Amino acid sequence: MRVLVVDDQPHVGDTLALLVAASRHQVVEVVGSGAAAIRAYHRHRPDIVLMDFSMARLNGGTACRYLLAEDPDARVVFVSSRPVADLVNAGAIAILQKPVGLDQIEELLNSLQKQFLAEKEAAQKASAQRNGDRGNGAEKSPARTDAGAQASTKP
Repeated sequence: MRVLVVDDQPHVGDTLALLVAASRHQVVEVVGSGAAAIRAYHRHRPDIVLMDFSMARLNGGTACRYLLAEDPDARVVFVSSRPVADLVNAGAIAILQKPVGLDQIEELLNSLQKQFLAEKEAAQKASAQRNGDRGNGAEKSPARTDAGAQASTKP
């Protein structure tokens, strides 16, 4: 998976990037603020954003809401030392508590990769079915059925 790492503490961002790479996933960039995360997201369109919640300039919660407003399919994972209860309704698909270990990063990214591939396959099948239905004159089924089912499977 292509991963954007966001943390305002450079050594923490670098450590997260090393853990992502050790998990056999690709780091597209490491940035240090929510504003930089938004710009980097536009440049790279990563599969996952690992983002600290508490950052000085633009915090992770605000950056996450902004990304989701622009791209409802954006997948943000908060990596924070804040209590989970503070982060639950901020829009992230998962929360990792600092300090984070290799096992946690690897398990999360591998699980999300499986989910991502399953959703992509389902979308391709639905698209092929809709295209096939148009080709043979059959009536179209509701267009949002598969997409709605996919959205509900996001953790």
